[in-house]
Amino acid sequence: MERMEKQTAMKLAIEHYENLSLQGSNQAYVVANFLKENFLEMEKQQIIDAWNDGWTESSDNSRQYYELTFKSE
Repeated sequence: MERMEKQTAMKLAIEHYENLSLQGSNQAYVVANFLKENFLEMEKQQIIDAWNDGWTESSDNSRQYYELTFKSE
């Protein structure tokens, strides 16, 4: 069974600004890079923490959940 990759809100926003950047928007390029550098890892940790809050096993499970569900770069 093949798993479909889901997109987080932050990844969708970055993708949107990257697409605008490809159309020639320098500001969109700056925004996409800013989001990647400042908020993408924070969002990942929030998802992992939320999983841990609802799960009693080790954090390895939450990291595995994130990696399988949202496929880190």
